[in-house]
Amino acid sequence: MRQQRTMILVLFLLVTIGFAAACGQTRSKNADFYNVRKTTLTELEKKHALELAHAYLKGETLPEDRDRYKRIYADEKRGVFVSLPRANQAALTGYGWGDSIQKALKNAVDNLRRLAANEELDKAVLRIDLIDESTDERSYETKKHWKGDISTQGAIFQTDPPVALLPQELQDWSVIDKKGRYSYSMMKKLLQHRGIGRVARDQIRADQLTYALFTTISFMDDGNGGVWNLKRGGRADGYDPTPERLKKSIVDTGEYLKQAVKEDGEFNYLYYPQTHRYSKSYNELRHAGTTFAMMQIYEITQDPEMLAAAKRALGWLQKHSRGPNDDDAKKMDWQALFDPKMEYAKLGGAGLSLLAFSWYTKATGDRQYLPLMEGYAKFIDYLMQPNGDVRMRYYLAAADQDKKDKPVLYYPGEAFFGLATLHAIDNNPHWIDVASKGIDYIADVRDAKIDDAQIPHDHWLGYAINEVHKFKPKANQVAHALRIFKAMDAKFNDSGKDETLIGGYYRNPSSVATACRLEATGALYRLAQQLNDAKQRERYFEVLQKGAAFLMRNQYDDVNTMFFTHPKAAFGGYMFSYWSPEIQIDYVQHSVSALIQIYYITMERAGQVPQASATEQPEALKPAA
Repeated sequence: MRQQRTMILVLFLLVTIGFAAACGQTRSKNADFYNVRKTTLTELEKKHALELAHAYLKGETLPEDRDRYKRIYADEKRGVFVSLPRANQAALTGYGWGDSIQKALKNAVDNLRRLAANEELDKAVLRIDLIDESTDERSYETKKHWKGDISTQGAIFQTDPPVALLPQELQDWSVIDKKGRYSYSMMKKLLQHRGIGRVARDQIRADQLTYALFTTISFMDDGNGGVWNLKRGGRADGYDPTPERLKKSIVDTGEYLKQAVKEDGEFNYLYYPQTHRYSKSYNELRHAGTTFAMMQIYEITQDPEMLAAAKRALGWLQKHSRGPNDDDAKKMDWQALFDPKMEYAKLGGAGLSLLAFSWYTKATGDRQYLPLMEGYAKFIDYLMQPNGDVRMRYYLAAADQDKKDKPVLYYPGEAFFGLATLHAIDNNPHWIDVASKGIDYIADVRDAKIDDAQIPHDHWLGYAINEVHKFKPKANQVAHALRIFKAMDAKFNDSGKDETLIGGYYRNPSSVATACRLEATGALYRLAQQLNDAKQRERYFEVLQKGAAFLMRNQYDDVNTMFFTHPKAAFGGYMFSYWSPEIQIDYVQHSVSALIQIYYITMERAGQVPQASATEQPEALKPAA
């Protein structure tokens, strides 16, 4: 009887196991990878991991020191990536899995050596990404939105062999784009680069994929025998806003912008480093604003190549500028920057063109463009209404001139700052009067009944208020400037657990949104100097310091570009955000303009004078006498 019961129990267990298998409840092939527990590494252990990787790469071994490097040799299953950055190509990456970090490292390096057979390995710089923790097994329908943070979470797919990809690989190869869309074609290219395309490409073509997400502990050689810790693909530190560090970022930005100006003076407007392609779209205002930033850089670096590139960009602006149509030309005389099709001119285009040519004039002493600049100023004056409001566009065709004029937030501030900058050159008080009248309208009419929290974060208006205040100070304009800062400050990431977000604005901060608000803050710092408001000035400086660190994190360098197919093409530019790798010229413009303000302010507070500048500091950035 007892034997019969035993047989029944065995049969029951076999049926249960078989049923579970039929329902897909067996442990998957890569089950050890799922639900990996979080770990930590000491700095000594990180350094030893790099030493091991270098030794394995050379076919050597190192003695085991289990007492000193406990986690490296602990019996705990881990996955490891070892990457070899290359100057002009995407990094090579080997992935390994093992019963310990040391064994996983060995497997990863073995895979890397196979890929790096033609590379010089004696002086190799290596990067290690250790699987920190992973999720349970998940299912993904490839036509749906990807669920995961591609700036911090990699993925392992249930394939044979397993396909494990770092967060940067997913993003920088555009396997998952900024909208969360999966690309089989880009995945296929990445797998081919990894050397597993033939065996894995058909397995990841399915409409539904099985995978897990993971985070990493990432670090790499610093080139001097030490270790750089990494986060979101870039260095975790190294962004202290000292004058020297700020100047390095400014110089690197200049290198990006120099190569971005084509022979005809047009910019490579929008660059996608993850696919090495340029957009055909264009914006003439951003062209003008970026040229302004280039002349700001030139004032610091005195780089003749920068000046030559800026001159080409100025030539493009001049070519796309003209006066009114034949009928209007009989009664008015002005110049405006028109759109590339020469159909209409925007208020902001005249303001930003004024800034570009004014900064060129002040930096070089060359006054040949003064008539053109005064023509831009006359166009702004022409668009000014009796009450201080301004029209936004002028249409060349008479039939289009009755089109509804939609307000554009930044155009007035761009125009008024441009007028104030021209005044610093030609000393015509009329330009200050026009600008002041326009600022009054914004402060006393347009925004008068808006709650402080809803005041527009208008950086160009901040610039304009500071500059106009030097010649025509008004309490209402100062009060409005403070309202702008109060609204911005409410969205500032002043602190938090994730240091990569501190210094930005909003939950998912971007470079350009942060840079614009820092530009405003820099201008208001100068305004506080004029007002002798030490308390407010110190708050502005605190924001500027944290913001500068955030912007420098978002600048492309030799670390966060290593997985792009053309890493040098992005160097010095600024990503839109940690989740969107593209570089548009206005991201670069606003970021470097903000850093330049912070550079000047930081130098002054340290009792230093910018050494490379052969010209007087720009009037718009000067403290009050």
